[in-house]
Amino acid sequence: HQTTEGASVPTMPERLDQLSYVMTQEAVRLGIPAGTDWRFGLAANDCPTSAPYDLLDSLEPDCDEFLAIIGLDDKVDRAVACAKAAGRMLAVAAGGEAPEIEPVIAKPLAMAAITETYKTVCRGDNAVSAFMH
Repeated sequence: HQTTEGASVPTMPERLDQLSYVMTQEAVRLGIPAGTDWRFGLAANDCPTSAPYDLLDSLEPDCDEFLAIIGLDDKVDRAVACAKAAGRMLAVAAGGEAPEIEPVIAKPLAMAAITETYKTVCRGDNAVSAFMH
């Protein structure tokens, strides 16, 4: 934790852990098997990981508009809402009797996606300062 004027502020890795926890708990709540294979599962492909920053950038205006309409203005609250949505999408794709993607593959892919996206977004000075304030 970092300290700002007497208040404890989570560091970037701690925030990523918190968002990952939100995503995984939402997925488990909706039927994805719990377990320790979130970070260490089957390899899904041999491509290097990199967040689709162009796609994220193109979606941001629509997301900002939607989140403003529903009154979600705080950046951390927005990040939590997106993590919950990711957990729900994971449950749809990898849950149930006959999942489209086996959980042993989907869970580590989801963790890699949230981690790489988080790192990519937080590399920009604007994203870091916006997220921290």
